[in-house]
Amino acid sequence: MSNDHYTKPSVSYKSNAELIDQETRQRIGVSALAGKENITNLSRQHGASRKFVYAQKDKVSTALNEAFSECEKDSDVLFYIPVIKAWLQQVVLMLILACHSSYGGVIEFFRDVFDQRICKGSIFNIVQNALKKTGQINKSQDLSSIKVGDHDEIFQNRIPVLVGCNVESTYTYLLKQEEHRDTTTWVTW
Repeated sequence: MSNDHYTKPSVSYKSNAELIDQETRQRIGVSALAGKENITNLSRQHGASRKFVYAQKDKVSTALNEAFSECEKDSDVLFYIPVIKAWLQQVVLMLILACHSSYGGVIEFFRDVFDQRICKGSIFNIVQNALKKTGQINKSQDLSSIKVGDHDEIFQNRIPVLVGCNVESTYTYLLKQEEHRDTTTWVTW
C-alpha cells in the first residue's frame, strides 16, 4: 500500500470552507479557472471540497463574463408603456399622493419628463374625481367589526386632518380634513 494516499482531515470540508476568507476564495477561483493547479490539489491545499473549488471557479468565471460582456446601453429600450389617458391620470395621482407633489410639481414633471403640458385645472379635476370614487368606496365599508378605535389628528399643508384607526387591525376608517381641531370638531365625529 502506498503512503502517499490522502487521509481525511479531522475537520470537515464544509467547516473549513466556511472559514476561508473572500480574498482566498478569489485566489482559489482564479487558480482553478486559469488551470494552474488541478481541482483536487486546490481542494486539498485549502482543506475544502472539490465542489467548493468548482463553485469558486464558477463565481470567478461569472464575474469575468459580466465584466467583459456587452451589457445594456443606457439608451437601450427596457420596456414600453401604453400611454393612455387613464395612465396619465394615475401618474398625476401617484405624484400627488405617493410623492407628496404640489400641483406645480406635477406640471413640472409633465413638462420635463413627458414634454407635455397639463394645467392646474386638469390636475384638480383628476384629484376630485378620485376623491369622489374613494368616497363612494369608503361609504360602502362595513365598520361594525371595529370595537376599539384610536383617534388623532395629522396635518396636511398645515390643515388638520382627523384620523380614525382600528386598534386591532390598523385599518384607517377616517381621514377627514377639517378647518379646526377643537373639541367641537371631534364631538361631531
